[in-house]
Amino acid sequence: MEDLTLLTIDRLNVWYSPGKNVLDNFSLELGDHEIVGLIGLNGAGKTTFIKTLSGLISSFLLCLAYHYLTGKKDTP
Repeated sequence: MEDLTLLTIDRLNVWYSPGKNVLDNFSLELGDHEIVGLIGLNGAGKTTFIKTLSGLISSFLLCLAYHYLTGKKDTP
């Protein structure tokens, strides 16, 4: 049986104000039956990543919509 890729994030950029990226070119691929831990120093972007992934920060959703509608991998 072939393993499935459940989530692919490629070069995610998240910011709260222009020029101050919290996540810069963040990439992640999560496969079927994988367990992942998210660790890092204070201010590393752990909470921002979870908020972005859950839709509380809109930049990720805009990127997802762009990729889905256009089929392109680059950001607009």
